[in-house]
Amino acid sequence: EQYFKRYNSKNPERGGAKKDNTGKSYQERKNDIKDLRQRWADLCNSHLEKHQIDSRIDMRSYKEQGIEKEPEKKLLPSQAKDPEIREALQQSRTAYKELEQLDLGDPKKDLKDLKDSPISDKEIKQGIESFKADFDSFKQLALEQYKEQQKLEREQQKTMKFRGMSR
Repeated sequence: EQYFKRYNSKNPERGGAKKDNTGKSYQERKNDIKDLRQRWADLCNSHLEKHQIDSRIDMRSYKEQGIEKEPEKKLLPSQAKDPEIREALQQSRTAYKELEQLDLGDPKKDLKDLKDSPISDKEIKQGIESFKADFDSFKQLALEQYKEQQKLEREQQKTMKFRGMSR
């Protein structure tokens, strides 16, 4: 008896199952995967809606959704369990959400409003300098968090390599 064995093309009566995507082109396989992902997203979203949960799943990439954001680096299961890496990732996500929630408005309209306002040039220059200082400190903080996250990832990778060598 032959269960779960490789397909026997010379003697098919001896068993084995032929792969479903055999003979399909790259584009056909790619479309099949996209269709599968879409069906999964639709199923999940219908259950989320049924249970009155506002979150939704979108299988499209950020680029396809029109979102200008870099995708997160894939974590191995062992990395995802590491509390330091999880904390750094959570901080990064929180910072991104806070940045998204900032309403920067329309700069052209703001500039026109400033020109029409009775504020003196000195006050405008002080406001600009204050904004630049705040923005520079925000950039510095974001850069430090990013470097810390990268450092943690490198340390984790070194640890994983060391563990692999010691076995």
